[in-house]
Amino acid sequence: MLQSSVVHTPDAPGLPVLSQAVATDQFVLTSGQVGLDPVEGAVPESFTEEVGQACRNLQAVLRAGNCSLADVVRTFCVLTDASQLAEFNAEYILWFPGDKPARTTIVAGLVGPFRVEIEATALKNDG
Repeated sequence: MLQSSVVHTPDAPGLPVLSQAVATDQFVLTSGQVGLDPVEGAVPESFTEEVGQACRNLQAVLRAGNCSLADVVRTFCVLTDASQLAEFNAEYILWFPGDKPARTTIVAGLVGPFRVEIEATALKNDG
């Protein structure tokens, strides 16, 4: 039977209605991470900085699950404005500089002031 555990870190924002991530023996599956600074409670004004903060939050959640961005095999990204895709891609590749994970990107509305949300599936490497 597959065992799982909830992953939590104070280094990324969280909500009481969801887990930041769930870890199994093989994977860490994150909830969508937005560009909210977990200390300041603010969203950066610039879109590029918001993407960077979402990636820092994703990195923190993965770290709490004993993974890193290098272990990510798939991302699911939501943008609220398709015209920001090039700007998103320019920041995204800085966080995933080597082989890129498989990715789906959609344009949809997000709750709150957020313009981007990124979730990830990472393969645990216990070796």
